[in-house]
Amino acid sequence: MMANHHTHLAAEYFYTRRQLGSFTIFIAPYCSQGELLDFAPLANQWNAPVMSIAGTNPSISDKSQYPTNLSVAPIHHTVLHMFLEQLFRHFKWTTIVLLCDDNMLVMYYRGVCTNLQALLRPPKYQLNTLKFDSSKIRPDYERHLKEFSRLARVAIILARPDVTRDFLVSAGKNGMSGNDYVYLHIQPYTLLPIFPSLVYSNGDGNDEIARSAFTSLFSITFDTERNIDLLPETSRRFILDRSEVIHNLTYQPNERLSQVALAAFESILLASQVIQESIDESGDLSDGRQFTRRFWNRTFNLPTGQLYINENGDRFPDIILRQWDAGKAVFETAMLFRSAERQLNVSRPEGVIWQGGTVPPNEPVCGFTGKNPICQPSGHSGIDR
Repeated sequence: MMANHHTHLAAEYFYTRRQLGSFTIFIAPYCSQGELLDFAPLANQWNAPVMSIAGTNPSISDKSQYPTNLSVAPIHHTVLHMFLEQLFRHFKWTTIVLLCDDNMLVMYYRGVCTNLQALLRPPKYQLNTLKFDSSKIRPDYERHLKEFSRLARVAIILARPDVTRDFLVSAGKNGMSGNDYVYLHIQPYTLLPIFPSLVYSNGDGNDEIARSAFTSLFSITFDTERNIDLLPETSRRFILDRSEVIHNLTYQPNERLSQVALAAFESILLASQVIQESIDESGDLSDGRQFTRRFWNRTFNLPTGQLYINENGDRFPDIILRQWDAGKAVFETAMLFRSAERQLNVSRPEGVIWQGGTVPPNEPVCGFTGKNPICQPSGHSGIDR
């Protein structure tokens, strides 16, 4: 297991401490795109399997270039892109704005912003990106939202949940919520303090504005969040006891597990199972490429639940689209993307409920700035409808 300086640590181990003839598997977070791109060529040269438990990258998924790389991360950029493609096609949205936080502490959102810029391209999409850095000064939410409204009506907010809430508060105050606007927030998993839960209330005097404005907000999450109390008893007791005895960490009732920590645990379970299969069948563990292929296109039944690795060696989690219910003040599941079938399904009879009764159009009748000639009577200025 490696974290910072993992390429250096791996090379030092491989060349100076590894026993000749031994079989080595590298397991690491690879939180940034650069980490993956640094290490994958080395693993390929060594013919050594490498399992990523946090970071993913479309380039690394190319097994013609990186045949020993596996992803068991609870998130995946490619799945997110496939989901968004189907979602946008379903609602006929093609003009999109990315509101991207350039904060170095939230590398996940920086990576997603870069990937979506590369994937959502013309002529299929008209994409604009607005960047800010929440670590330096309080973002000028109103200015960014006004620029967004000049360019589109569908925005993907790539920022922490607290920053997303502040965007929606500003939207509510400035008439940029309601059925004409759609905001999508992506949350990879719940992990304090970087990825807290997305909530409307924080006691700043704007809670009711946020509660109302959230009706324009959809939450996108990977279907990997697991409540400690809902796991099978054997797994639950193993995780609780090990966390408390070895790491002095006590889980509270109904607390969610760290998905990255769980992915690390699951990677050990996966590797152990496939190692045993290899030994039972041939006893040969000399070929990392052949070993890696044993993971492909399989659903593993682990103590923590089912885990699907696709035909390319990537864990493909399902994705949930949740819609805000202002009356209950909760997000409720509206749609589910089944990654194994590449299928977007409605999760409830009523599907997505739109305030105006119809899907917000890709572009208002009078255009984004209200200057469409059909809405310009002589001597009057246009208003978005």
